[in-house]
Amino acid sequence: MSTPRFVLNLTRLAELYSLYTKLGSVYYPMKANDHFAVVDHLAKLGSSFEIDSIAHLRMLLGRGVPASRVLFSLPVDTHANREKAVALGVRFFTVDSIEEFRVIRELSPHSRFLLRVSISDALGSRSRPLEKWGCNLAELPTIVREMREACVGASLYLPSEVYGLDSLTRCVKAITGRLPATTFKILDIGGGLDTPGSDKLREAVETYRRETGVSKIIVEPGRNLVGPSMKLYVTVTARRSRFGRDWLYVDCGIYSGLLDCVLKDRVFEVSLVGQEQEAATQAFVLAGPTSDSSDILGTCELPDSIVAGDVLCVADSGAYTYSVRTCFYRSRAPTVKVVKGADEVDNH
Repeated sequence: MSTPRFVLNLTRLAELYSLYTKLGSVYYPMKANDHFAVVDHLAKLGSSFEIDSIAHLRMLLGRGVPASRVLFSLPVDTHANREKAVALGVRFFTVDSIEEFRVIRELSPHSRFLLRVSISDALGSRSRPLEKWGCNLAELPTIVREMREACVGASLYLPSEVYGLDSLTRCVKAITGRLPATTFKILDIGGGLDTPGSDKLREAVETYRRETGVSKIIVEPGRNLVGPSMKLYVTVTARRSRFGRDWLYVDCGIYSGLLDCVLKDRVFEVSLVGQEQEAATQAFVLAGPTSDSSDILGTCELPDSIVAGDVLCVADSGAYTYSVRTCFYRSRAPTVKVVKGADEVDNH
């Protein structure tokens, strides 16, 4: 088969989506993977969408998703984009400052707002990724008093690097005591969540619902929803031995969609297509096709008999891969094959 190629399994996507609906109302974050087949299938299943760009808003509207199913969640944006979002029908926004609220309120007096709260205070951690978005806990009551009935709830987000149920619970409790019950109708616990089948996650969400008294919990699963629903197939273009290490060069690298290897230190699960279960293995350094020395995908254990021309499968590669691919080096972007049911390579 031709590579590099993503294979999107709609059956798996639907299964995971169904599990997340048991936690709350799903607002799929478009930035995780905006392939039209992902968007169309989730829309058909009833998902709402969390977006932070006008391009994604136009895409949704063009594919028949009404603006009423959209949460616009870029707290710091240009005035022109705010105007466009309102003009295109969005009436549900996430803000993290009183200045942002005032501007949008002026454009759309009847819009509803979630107030995004920084998790930095709740976790006692000072780092730029945690401080980038969200109002401070100390200023939360003051902002809510001015927003009044326009504020319908709170929003928080734990990046996957710091996610954990204990951390999520600490953040929820820190926010709960600072919002009046009349305001606290919706709790958006964001993405970065555990796999949806986790009993502990379901129990925690039910506890949040009971203790906060909210009428609606929003979840924004990206990485753990679309990630396992897609695999990436690549071809080994060369095998080399350098300074005591064996290297495999493949036709897809960080610039073709596997940027998580650098940004998140992600270690993907890689296997040889058609691999015998008991084959002898060894460690290989996996490298992308460009001449950039940083185009390295990490180390993986693969059969020692592997040769150029063999096909590798990169599992759980649906999130922040297709959507972050670049045209660097004019390399060919991976194609996308959409399947249902079994997704063995022989079907592609």
